Amino acid sequence: MKRVKCIILIAILTLAMAACNTSAVTTSEDISSGYENTEVVSLEEDSENSQENSVEEEKEESVQASEEDVKEEQDSSKEDASDSENNSEEASEAEEVSEEEEESEEPEFTVEEYDAVLFVKKAVNVRKGPSTDYEKIGGLNKGDQIQITGIADTGWYQIQYNGATAYVASSYLMDEASYQAMIAEEEAAALAAQQAAQQQAAAEQAAAEQAALQQQQQQQVAQGDYKAQVVAIMNQERANAGVGGISQNASLDAVAQIRAQEIAQSFSHTRPNGTSCFTVLDEGGIAYMTAGENIAAGYGDPASVMSGWMNSPGHRANILNGSFGQVGIGYYTDPNSGYGTYWVQIFTN
Repeated sequence: MKRVKCIILIAILTLAMAACNTSAVTTSEDISSGYENTEVVSLEEDSENSQENSVEEEKEESVQASEEDVKEEQDSSKEDASDSENNSEEASEAEEVSEEEEESEEPEFTVEEYDAVLFVKKAVNVRKGPSTDYEKIGGLNKGDQIQITGIADTGWYQIQYNGATAYVASSYLMDEASYQAMIAEEEAAALAAQQAAQQQAAAEQAAAEQAALQQQQQQQVAQGDYKAQVVAIMNQERANAGVGGISQNASLDAVAQIRAQEIAQSFSHTRPNGTSCFTVLDEGGIAYMTAGENIAAGYGDPASVMSGWMNSPGHRANILNGSFGQVGIGYYTDPNSGYGTYWVQIFTN
């Protein structure tokens, strides 16, 4: 703008000087009329040309100045825009920092003074603040006695933990009377459960014993039937051989049953203790003049075992021995043994 003003002033001064020259020439023409007006015309043309040139230069300079001003304004606008963008970025960063600071800030809470001694009713975590949002720094065990120093507006208790202020959920703590009542109730429940378990065990044992007794009775019935069947078959064979009958003796059945269990351990006429098979008669208080013993294993019923004995000369001889007037039958089963079933005949005179 300053340059434009200077150009205008120069143009005005040029015009003023041209006007003065024109006045002087006119005066000269009046004095020397013999001269043509060529000089005047020339001066006027020069003045007009000068004015035109001045105006054109002024326009050109003005245009140039305007373009420079526009560039300066554009540059200034760019700088302002750049500054604005920088300011916006700085403001955005400031907002982000502010948001991060807000996120890192922990929730505020208030604590009122509260003085009490409470007991932990079950294991609980200890935290830096009065909610589960805070970091866990330790724990308390059931039965721990805790000094309470305050209560937060969240309902959590404030305590001193390892020399620092900490917080624990109030639902895990109770006063001494309530704690003792809870312990007594738990002990009573445990005792009742123990007694119920003992009663259940006793009932199960009694049921098992009853089942075993019933099984034994059933086996005795079956053995009784089997023993009677063996004696009946013997008497039939003796009758066929022309030998008198033989009687079943309960005392001999008892010692024969002992021997049946023994041959399940050692299938031999020698007892497991190394003595003769006939010592069982002495132990049973049975007097005898002569005696005999037949043993067998693996037969499933009286007919099959009698068939096996009758097909063996030594066993057949005992069965058909007319000097034997009494017999005892033993029958024992053990599914876990080698043969499963065991048979014994003990004869006396």
